[in-house]
Amino acid sequence: MLKSHIRDSQKRELAEKVTKKNYNKYLTGLEVENLRIFKHTSIRFEYPITAIIGANGSGKSTLLMAAGCVYKEIKPSYFFAKSSLDNGLQKAKIRFTLIDKKESPREELKTSISHQNSKWNRKKSFGRSVKYFGVNRTVPPTEKSDLTILRSKKIKPIQQIPLSEVEIRHICRILGFDSQYEYCNFHSTKDLFIGKREDSSYSEFHFGAGESSIARLVYELERLPEFSLVLIEELENGLHPLAVVRLVEYLFDVCLRKKHQVIFTTHSHYALQSLPQEAIWYCMKGEAIQGKMDIEALRVLQGDIEKQLVVFVEDEFAKIFLETLLRQFGRIDLLDLLDIHKIGGKNEIINYVNSQNSNPAIKVKAVGVLDGDVLVSDYEKSEHKDKFAKLPKDGKSPEIEVWDDLLADIDTHIARLNLKLNFGIGQQQFVIDKILETNREVLDSHLLFATLAEKLGSMAEVAVINAFVSTYTEKHNGKLRYLVEFLEKYLI
Repeated sequence: MLKSHIRDSQKRELAEKVTKKNYNKYLTGLEVENLRIFKHTSIRFEYPITAIIGANGSGKSTLLMAAGCVYKEIKPSYFFAKSSLDNGLQKAKIRFTLIDKKESPREELKTSISHQNSKWNRKKSFGRSVKYFGVNRTVPPTEKSDLTILRSKKIKPIQQIPLSEVEIRHICRILGFDSQYEYCNFHSTKDLFIGKREDSSYSEFHFGAGESSIARLVYELERLPEFSLVLIEELENGLHPLAVVRLVEYLFDVCLRKKHQVIFTTHSHYALQSLPQEAIWYCMKGEAIQGKMDIEALRVLQGDIEKQLVVFVEDEFAKIFLETLLRQFGRIDLLDLLDIHKIGGKNEIINYVNSQNSNPAIKVKAVGVLDGDVLVSDYEKSEHKDKFAKLPKDGKSPEIEVWDDLLADIDTHIARLNLKLNFGIGQQQFVIDKILETNREVLDSHLLFATLAEKLGSMAEVAVINAFVSTYTEKHNGKLRYLVEFLEKYLI
């Protein structure tokens, strides 16, 4: 995976801008009914940069376009036009929630648009700068018939604007080479960029598709007023994977500086790697589901597996815990019948389990095994509440439960831990010292086992987790039977 240089502090700062409502204008959510593929679904914009992913025809563009329709700068008919061949818009409706401090300094606002009598009707529209970048931006100027006239030497630009140092720096970093750029306007709807390297210059007719789209995107975003809404179709189009990573880094930067809100569609996992769970929405079978998923999890949600049951868990630790527990009980046969997938936090698990079990097209059903610090109230109202179980112990994450339980009686368990960690009998005190040292130094429970692995001589973190979990499940064999029985119920 290509490394991103986005700092954790940048990610937190953007998240806090939303939670503290530090925006004069911000779209917080939308709900669509009877619009194209969607009968009914909703999406929340909990992060200033939002990615919408999904297979072709899954509705990504529909949600992207719907987001702009609340603002008067965008006519809904531009995105959702009606022809004599269409009959599916009559009952369409889009509801919005938004922040507009000029209209209401403190309260979140609600409005809607609906399609009636062959036209779109707005309940109330709001002012905001909105910029839409469609896939057309990656079409080379040589293939645009309306720009053919600009090939003539007789046509001169009426305006030439050198790009600023900031704009050029960002363009060159994304593309990976040095150049200078000018914007040339020939007419209100006709323009070209000029690139300059060393002693030669070249017009946009000679740009690559990626160079052209990045130059235009950066130029526009830097000149938009603060608090603008930016909509980008297929962010990765025409770009090398490294350029995609660098483009997302730029979006973080410009959203911090200019307080923009950016929503984009993509098929590229490189565009997602720096985004938090709440910033990603996956479109599937007429639904929008929040959270980041790997390729295997996507296959599961589309029903493309041969197992009898899918088990969704939060992270690698929970996955190891369940696999170790089933082996401890001698139920290797169950492991062959189910797929365990780590997909993020509790909300993602609850959403995916509900979606999987509510979709009649998917034959393989799903259950969720949540961490012990999740409240029963988080899922007890679900129509599929019987499909959830929790890891021990109430109020604790599984990492802390396993760590604290063995630490409290470490002298009793050190012999088994030593054996599982491949240390000799004479090294028991060394292992105890490193465990106690880690316990004093580490405050984040997610770093306990990684830190201990390093202190024990650069061991693999997974080896240390396996040793602790295996020792814990052996100790609590009886009280953990409920988890095995929970899985058996849906497999036998």
